[in-house]
Amino acid sequence: MRDPHDEPGAALMAEARSLVADRRWRPAIRVLESARRLREDDLEVDELMIVAATNARNRREVKRSRARLEASSSASSWVALASGHLVSGHFQAADRAARRALEIEPENAAAWHTLAASYAGLGWFGDAESCTEQASEEALDFERWQLGRAVNRWAMTNSHSLSVVLVLVFVFGTSVAPLACALGLTLPFLLRDLRIRTLDAHFSDSADVAWRTEHRLRLVTGLAVLLCTSLWMISLAITGS
Repeated sequence: MRDPHDEPGAALMAEARSLVADRRWRPAIRVLESARRLREDDLEVDELMIVAATNARNRREVKRSRARLEASSSASSWVALASGHLVSGHFQAADRAARRALEIEPENAAAWHTLAASYAGLGWFGDAESCTEQASEEALDFERWQLGRAVNRWAMTNSHSLSVVLVLVFVFGTSVAPLACALGLTLPFLLRDLRIRTLDAHFSDSADVAWRTEHRLRLVTGLAVLLCTSLWMISLAITGS
């Protein structure tokens, strides 16, 4: 019997799995592009690619992989599709894809964990807990990160930031617009902290772990808040003089 490790592209696939697990999306895409040339019919390439490409916002690769996976009858393909929808915040689509995976393979632990993440993103934590209990295996680090990211997205939605900004500008005038924008940018972060505290440890711990990986979101928002407050202070200095 032929050793699977001797198959063409086996080393590339092992590297790609590791890169995706470590959430190094762009290097994973480069490795998977090489693996695809050696394993054109291997759906695992597309399963890993759709996760990496969705996170890296590579629409061309997402479209290419999705077309192949949606024609598949493999549970792992539909789990990958669900994971891609989770990245985009399309939790109902992730729900449908995870359910399709469970129709094909009811005992698929990854499908249960992915369905739990889709429920968490919708704020249905009782259902998410039930899915976690149905899984025959503990969640992998990637699946826990995926769950935590979905929880964080739920916790930051419906903050009504725009309404708060408009009310402040209407009441206090356009002179406070930069400060109001800074508050509007900060509000989802404040609400996240409050909402996460109301959840069971299983969800709050996953959310905190995922939150520590959101470097770009926190950096960009912080810079935007700094810019808004700086503009407000400059406007105060100009009007005061």
